[in-house]
Amino acid sequence: MNRLHVRVDEDGVDVTVALNESQTATELLAALPIESAAQTWGNEVYFTVPIEHDAQDPQATVEVGAVGYWPPGAAVCLFFGQQPVSPVNLIGRIEGDPSALAAVRDGHVVRLERTD
Repeated sequence: MNRLHVRVDEDGVDVTVALNESQTATELLAALPIESAAQTWGNEVYFTVPIEHDAQDPQATVEVGAVGYWPPGAAVCLFFGQQPVSPVNLIGRIEGDPSALAAVRDGHVVRLERTD
């Protein structure tokens, strides 16, 4: 299983995501490292990424800690209590406590890096 770090230094956030074996997750992994501006919506942090992928088994509801890719916005979404505004491709799960993401603020830099 592949993992990546999601870091937002301004907010002291560092979480690990275990990626699934989906095509979307594989494409995201190949695009690393990535930096993007965080956006928040309720209990969700999302940010654009440099991949474009169509819907792949889209899910309209997710569990806390789910990580999804939102095709209309080419964005990765980290869910820590919010449901998607529209279906997402599930690409992984946050390991540990996802509530740390509540500290993230709009505009802060999110860094995604592969971890071994």
